Amino acid sequence: MKVTLYTAKYCPYSLRARIALAEKKMSMEIVESGDLAPEMLKKVSPSGTFPVLIEKDYSISNKRALLIYIDERFPAPSLLPSIVNERIKVRQSMDKIDELWYPLLDQIRENRTNKAKLKTLFQDVKDN
Repeated sequence: MKVTLYTAKYCPYSLRARIALAEKKMSMEIVESGDLAPEMLKKVSPSGTFPVLIEKDYSISNKRALLIYIDERFPAPSLLPSIVNERIKVRQSMDKIDELWYPLLDQIRENRTNKAKLKTLFQDVKDN
């Protein structure tokens, strides 16, 4: 089974999807959004968001739904721990990364980083 994953350069959600597929040892074709003509880009992702996973004629573009789909569609090995409390910890960590770290990546790329906030976030990671 081969899937196609459309990604955007420097997109952490695209990287997360690539890692999930690699962990599942899935055969995949990776297509960078920058390699697509504008009309194809709009066809693949009408909302303009990435990543987008296409399997046969089924398309998923929601970052969280995409990971759930990968884990449930291709069950072995599981991406999450088998113990429910441990799964919750992973999901909480992912939410924290989404809320705090990913927005900071844009700031770092655009060189408008709040150094005090960055220091606080690094300390938080060390503590947890």
